[in-house]
Amino acid sequence: MDLAARFASAARALDRFDESATLAIPEVLGRDVALLRFQLAFETIWKLSQGLAEERHAVTVGSPKMAARFALQVGWLTEDEAVAALRMAEDRNLIVHVYLDALADDVAARLPVHRRLMRTWLDRMLADRPPEP
Repeated sequence: MDLAARFASAARALDRFDESATLAIPEVLGRDVALLRFQLAFETIWKLSQGLAEERHAVTVGSPKMAARFALQVGWLTEDEAVAALRMAEDRNLIVHVYLDALADDVAARLPVHRRLMRTWLDRMLADRPPEP
């Protein structure tokens, strides 16, 4: 997937994640939808970061945590935001255990912070994207 498509995919996934905060559905179902949309948005954001790292900086980024550390190095994230992004990656890994209600509730409580961080990360990558040919 080229970078333009990755930018579009990340923006779409993040918009859908934002939308999940306003869905009028039963509480547990709403939580689970929000968690899945978080996971999708996170995947598209870190993979966009991965693609930009390779194309713009000739750096191989092989994992979400490496993507957060690289984003710190190039200024897409501040130090505090990079720490939060590492926590976000851990939360993404925990989602496979969504059947544990207490764990799902803990991660869901952090979703507003994750949503804002992903929006910031995407906006900064957009500002650093290569010019259109």
